[in-house]
Amino acid sequence: MVFFLLVLSALFLSCNKPAKTIEEMLPPGSKMSEWQRGEPGRIYKGNQLYEYINGGAEIYLEYGFVQVITQEYFHGDESLVVDIYEMADPQAAFGIYSIHRHPQVTPLQVGDEGYQYEYQTTFWQDHFYIVIMGYKSDRAAQNVLAEFAKKISKKIAGHAKPPELLSALPASGLVDHSASYIKGMLGLNMRFYITGENLLGLDGTHAEAVCGSYQSSSGEGQMLVVQYPQAEEEKAKEAEVAAVFAQKYQAMNPPASLFYEDDKGQFYSIKSGGNRLYVVFKASSQQAAVELIGLIS
Repeated sequence: MVFFLLVLSALFLSCNKPAKTIEEMLPPGSKMSEWQRGEPGRIYKGNQLYEYINGGAEIYLEYGFVQVITQEYFHGDESLVVDIYEMADPQAAFGIYSIHRHPQVTPLQVGDEGYQYEYQTTFWQDHFYIVIMGYKSDRAAQNVLAEFAKKISKKIAGHAKPPELLSALPASGLVDHSASYIKGMLGLNMRFYITGENLLGLDGTHAEAVCGSYQSSSGEGQMLVVQYPQAEEEKAKEAEVAAVFAQKYQAMNPPASLFYEDDKGQFYSIKSGGNRLYVVFKASSQQAAVELIGLIS
């Protein structure tokens, strides 16, 4: 009996011990579990990601992709897929997570932040981004995905905080869980397309950005905040963005206020200062745009 308890204790401790490799982060799956692993998990590193998600790999590489392991699990005629993405650092993991999340989806208390979608559970933790995809949307199926997420989370040794630059977004009216970290032009284009060139110079080191959704009694809108390392650089970028907006949209009066309207009745504004460029876009009313740009001290 004592030997049996010692064996059980050792098994329990090994199951909860932090993983040393990405393979060890996968839930084991065994005859003792309802869910069995399929074929051995596959690992894709660097540019090999194109072999797995061709057409969507670029955004991961822009943020700082290292490798991903993908593993299928089966339970009778049901199946699910676990993808564990290792990113270069916590900023990269949060960034790729934040650019894909939707604020209206149900939050899940797992990792450093997680969400429960209809057929999918995602979360980020430390420098990892995890996607668990099922093929049923009922509550029981969602519970299974959540349990898988919690098992993986226990195997990841560390935790991290979102990028500090998120604090540059004014808090008033900011929609919960709508803020995203933008490292490059592809990430920016997922939120707001300005031009086909990297006009803002985003690269995650020289210049980085955050973006958030806002709601007020005057309407809704988006705000982009770009931070530059050199003073006055934001002034030059303000002039460049203003020139593009002047070509694409109708300038509002007075011209010096840098307010614009597009052909869909959406409003835009630009402001710079303190090494940062602020761009309000797709505001649903002129007053909403005025209020948003007014949040910047």
